[in-house]
Amino acid sequence: MKRRDFINMGLAGTGGFLLGVSNVLFEPSKRAPKPINPAVFSPFLEISDKGLIYIYAPIPEMGQGVRTSLPMILADALDAHWNDVRVIQAKAADQYGSMAAAGSTGVSRFYDALQKVGKLARHMLIEAAAKKWNVEPGNLTTDSSRILDQNSGKSISYYEIAAEASLLEIPQETELRSDVKSKIIGQTIGRVDALDIVTGKAQFGLDTKLEGMKYASVERSPVRGGQLKNYSFEEALQVDNVIDALVIKGSRPISYAEVQNGVAVIAESSFAAIQGRKKLKLEWTANKGQNEDNVFYREQYAMLKSKVWETELRSTENFDTNEASADMILNFEYEVPFFAHYCMEPMNFTAHYKENEIRLIGPNQRPQLIQDLISQIHKVPKEHVVVETTLVGGGFGRRLAVDYALEAVEISKASGYPVQVVWTREDDSLHDYFRSISFHHLNIGLKNNRLYSWFHHLMTKPIGDGAIYEVQGAADLPFKIPHIAMGYSAMDFNVQIGSWRSVAHSHNTFVVNNTINEAAGALGRDPYELLLELCGQEERTEVKLPLRGYRGLVECDLTKLRRVINVAAEKAEWKEKYRPGAGIGIACAFYKTSYAAHVAEIEIQDDQYLVRKMTAVLDCGLVIHPAGVKAQIEGSISDAITVTLKTGVNIKNGKPVQTNFHSYGQARIVDMPEINIHIIESSDPPSGAGEPPFPSTIPAITNAIHNLTGEQIRSLPVKR
Repeated sequence: MKRRDFINMGLAGTGGFLLGVSNVLFEPSKRAPKPINPAVFSPFLEISDKGLIYIYAPIPEMGQGVRTSLPMILADALDAHWNDVRVIQAKAADQYGSMAAAGSTGVSRFYDALQKVGKLARHMLIEAAAKKWNVEPGNLTTDSSRILDQNSGKSISYYEIAAEASLLEIPQETELRSDVKSKIIGQTIGRVDALDIVTGKAQFGLDTKLEGMKYASVERSPVRGGQLKNYSFEEALQVDNVIDALVIKGSRPISYAEVQNGVAVIAESSFAAIQGRKKLKLEWTANKGQNEDNVFYREQYAMLKSKVWETELRSTENFDTNEASADMILNFEYEVPFFAHYCMEPMNFTAHYKENEIRLIGPNQRPQLIQDLISQIHKVPKEHVVVETTLVGGGFGRRLAVDYALEAVEISKASGYPVQVVWTREDDSLHDYFRSISFHHLNIGLKNNRLYSWFHHLMTKPIGDGAIYEVQGAADLPFKIPHIAMGYSAMDFNVQIGSWRSVAHSHNTFVVNNTINEAAGALGRDPYELLLELCGQEERTEVKLPLRGYRGLVECDLTKLRRVINVAAEKAEWKEKYRPGAGIGIACAFYKTSYAAHVAEIEIQDDQYLVRKMTAVLDCGLVIHPAGVKAQIEGSISDAITVTLKTGVNIKNGKPVQTNFHSYGQARIVDMPEINIHIIESSDPPSGAGEPPFPSTIPAITNAIHNLTGEQIRSLPVKR
């Protein structure tokens, strides 16, 4: 690769040094980069002539800490002083590769590329200093953003030599030295935006202000898919500071971008827009979704479970014959409810539609999807669709859907104003992309004091086309059970569904671990010892599933799975505490290449279940930012208490019963247990830490309840 294909020479006269990264590692911007210019669309390093090191973060920051952890990787390889680093959020652009904040892949996706960028930059800085001093590069080393001559004692800062370095040829990777000792990775560092957040300076979506901007609040069909039959805007337009009211026609370019039919009230303030909206007189047509409720879903389950499954996932030879030879068959039927996201910052987006450019600013998890769809829908070249991502006040999968961004553009175009569309909490509750309700029918065969056969029919509404995301955490069961049969049947209903923290693992891991715990009780065995037995003695296991692409082959490192189970049991003092009638439960999970185990200890207080202590173990490979990983584990435990003991979403007349925090229970500080966290030290490449710690938290709690009370838990939330 030639230097001119890699570095734009526009920086040479400004004392700047820039390296860009994409999926092919390096790809120059089409436009000439300027110092500290966030319009240069790639995660890059820039060393300014003021001594600051600018790193552009490609992943939206929604609390998972990527605006800190990703720059840590690059700065560490560069041997930079962390105090010199400044982080800028990048705008949407294809040259990044995937910018999505999804699947706990942010760090693992960019780890190798950012390391290489840091190493290449360091090499070129050393080469430039060697030429300046007329010495051999091998005599030079670096420390905290400076280049040092070990023989003469001379030193020079990175920024003083950056211009000369930018003129050099890009070295081959084989030329790079590996003499930098890690100084930043693995350290507990304050998040780069923490001070701005706690002092109110941080920019979330709702903080966006544009010249001439108006506000909009949208009344949508109360039941998904409803059509506007009759309307009157007269009273709404009489509200002070209300400017206009517009009919919004629904659209669905893809499932994750479904804009609902509605009426937008445009006003000078969000308060006025909401007050005007209350005065709208609207009549909606009925649709089939208005008949849906929990009885409707249970009737569909009863019909599906009596049939042969639609998609066979796994089946060992002669399963039926072998299952029939079991000494005992345990029957399980589970119902796990819809869950909402309830992000602390409600959905919002600001859009400014102009003839030659569309500008969007707001919190999201997929900036490139927004850019692509807006370009296609409005026939605007992609480079003229500018998507700026703010800090995200909670995502959890809800902001993988981009309906609220597309809606904002439609309103801006129709009104002629730059518009910030603000959802209320009730809007979020009614028009969420819910984690789907799921039903499970299992028959577990016991023989010779072991789990002998495993039949699992899983039923839920698919997020995409067919059983892809919905079966993970169940169909990829890594345990050593002689006879296995699994299948999936898709449910069909009107409620909109989407991704939720850990996707299907959030319910499938509960079902699997809860079933194993009860099977252990039926066998009169210790659940911890049964889990270890099911892991076998092999190092790895592979499960081949009839799923799309790479998802079809699932590999589990059984050595790592056994380790997290053992560490959790040891740290929780399982052998001393477990006995029939004790309120202690254990569960485990693997999610992609991360492994987790939890031990929960519960008690009954004021006739309510209370989680008294949680021991959490996570193996997520090399840990870049320990404080960030711990925060993810703690958040997982809070979420688990919410969905296990507090709440779910019930549907009545086609819409959620729960409309705000008063009816959707949430774990509070008083509900939080003592938390004992253990992160496995590892030199393996980093894997995910946002979703993997969650799935095994729920069954750890339900298993503790079962072991204490004998209650057979078949649905959530669990109430006394």
